[in-house]
Amino acid sequence: MTVSTARLRTALLSAVPGAALVAGLLMPATVASAAVLPPADGVITAIDEFVLEPPIGDCCGPGSDPMDYGVWSPDGARMAMISADSRLVILDAVAKKLYPRGNVALDLQSRPSWNPQGNGVAVASGGDIVVLSAATGSISRNLTSTPAITERNPTWSPSRIIAFETPAGVYAVGDTGGTPVLRVAGASHPRFSPDGKHLAYLKAGHLFYSKPDGTGEVDANLDVVDFDWSPDSTRFVALMSDATGWGSTDTWVTTLTGAGVRPVASPGSSAKSFSWQPVPRPTAAMASPTRVFSTSGGIPVGWTTSKVGMFGTVADVRYRSMPALGGPISSFRPLRTGTYASASPFGAAPGTRYCFSVRSRIPKLSLTSSWSTPRCTVVPVDDRALVATGPWARTAQKGWLAGTGSVTTTKGATLTSRSGLIRRAGVVATTCPTCGRIAISVGGTRIGTLSLYSATTQRRLLTVPISTVPTGKVSIVVLSSGKKVAIDGLAVDSWVDNPA
Repeated sequence: MTVSTARLRTALLSAVPGAALVAGLLMPATVASAAVLPPADGVITAIDEFVLEPPIGDCCGPGSDPMDYGVWSPDGARMAMISADSRLVILDAVAKKLYPRGNVALDLQSRPSWNPQGNGVAVASGGDIVVLSAATGSISRNLTSTPAITERNPTWSPSRIIAFETPAGVYAVGDTGGTPVLRVAGASHPRFSPDGKHLAYLKAGHLFYSKPDGTGEVDANLDVVDFDWSPDSTRFVALMSDATGWGSTDTWVTTLTGAGVRPVASPGSSAKSFSWQPVPRPTAAMASPTRVFSTSGGIPVGWTTSKVGMFGTVADVRYRSMPALGGPISSFRPLRTGTYASASPFGAAPGTRYCFSVRSRIPKLSLTSSWSTPRCTVVPVDDRALVATGPWARTAQKGWLAGTGSVTTTKGATLTSRSGLIRRAGVVATTCPTCGRIAISVGGTRIGTLSLYSATTQRRLLTVPISTVPTGKVSIVVLSSGKKVAIDGLAVDSWVDNPA
């Protein structure tokens, strides 16, 4: 299938002036002072002499005629347009490509409309309203069959109603077909709000809106030549009209009542229509660490962020730390800022609990997600930080916490930590065919025993279940005699799951 690149002008609804969003796809638009722009919740795309540049094969012929209409899909990832030779074209904003769809001859002077699912497009063809497959461009069904009456500008509501313009006014029909019903006499350019609660339309160039059935009409106090709804259904973007109709160059964003009008594009724009692109707020989540205890000094930290249409997202990752046995919680510290990566190594200190969280940002739109739920992990207390009683050999151990270990074969030998409230407890130790047994006690009370036997020699994390939450010094007590006990660290945690 032949594809081509495309260019559009955009205005950003954010504190950032208009700028190129995707190289070769969206071109800059002049934007008024950032102080008067509404909060960021989308991008206004001005269909301004939209040109498909040759050579483009069978897409649109050798010319470069402008397109007057383009409509973003509900997810903001694709735009439906009608080519200069009257065929459906889909702009894939993520792939930055234009895809011709089918050979159905369409009305160039009619705006297309997506269904809520984003897999169908309502268009005008031969004066009738038809539904095309967004994937193939083939006709899914004919909604009207009145060749003597020109019908155009369909609009698809979330409640599966399609309204459209006729010389007599705005009619509506179910999206599976039926008998069209007049909703608003003398109206044109119908547009359902994204939430389906209102139907907007023009009467003699004046903007009105009503309930979806055409009742309860409200004057928006604007004379316009084209308009579109904001994704949250609370505002319009409108191309203001003058005595010559299309001659206006002023573009505004306004509330439904016409109050709070704000300029978007300064004079000089030749835009003929607009589509307000939905841009969902990005999301982010921590993927790792996944274990309660991390038995090495390096913690693999990973995260995921949502992909939002054509817009690049970056991640900010932060962490805070606290002593495993209780103590002050640190302030948040940055691990990565504005990164496109999804993972990072982290050097950790023994005896410390770390909690990581992430947020995602679209820098060009100043859209930011909430900070994610943190993921926490504890690096066990190193053996050298424990007070030894009895004969222990302090040895160097490659790959162990701090590169050290404590070894004994003497029954009753102990390693003891400072006092703390204990929610989880265990050891990092060697297990082997000739290794012994140990007990874990808190405040002098035994809370569990552990066998260090295994068929092969391994370095393992072993934990004991805790039914209550005792407080006191934690001791590793050797129960066996003449058998090897090699301790790397004390795995303890005083904290609830996510204190950060």
